[in-house]
Amino acid sequence: MDNMIRSWSKPSIVNSGIFAYPAKPDLKISWICLDDVAADMVEALQRDNLPDGHYAIGGPEALVGDQVAERLGEAAGKEGAFNSLTPVEFASNMSLLVTGSVEVQPHSVYRGMVSFYRFYNVQDLSPLIADNAKTDAIFNFKPTSLIDWAKRQDWSDPTDPALAIRMSGSMS
Repeated sequence: MDNMIRSWSKPSIVNSGIFAYPAKPDLKISWICLDDVAADMVEALQRDNLPDGHYAIGGPEALVGDQVAERLGEAAGKEGAFNSLTPVEFASNMSLLVTGSVEVQPHSVYRGMVSFYRFYNVQDLSPLIADNAKTDAIFNFKPTSLIDWAKRQDWSDPTDPALAIRMSGSMS
């Protein structure tokens, strides 16, 4: 979810009501916010009785792009629309944002983005859907819905809330 308030997503949502992401229109994703990831990690570290294993955590609902855009629009007080970007379009936009060039160079992080987003977009069953029944039976913490998370964000300002921190090099 926190990707939605970063400089590659938030301005489009605030200025145009458009959520643009490299997901095919019918790809379901169990969006989760970083606060919830941290809460799960803290719980895992504090519990001695947690069964060993790997846990795929995710938000409480698997949503397609139109559903995400609708919830973001509701939270931002405007009509939301989804723009399904191709992986190449998304990686080119990210490269432009960071390097000033739309070119996706071989062996670059942007080429890796293309591969990653292509992979999950061609799967018959989305690998981005969390099995919440399994994690709910183990973890006490329950994840935040997208609409609840979105309502806590500042949609009046198109800037990324973490940009000033990242640009200063300070993480405190």
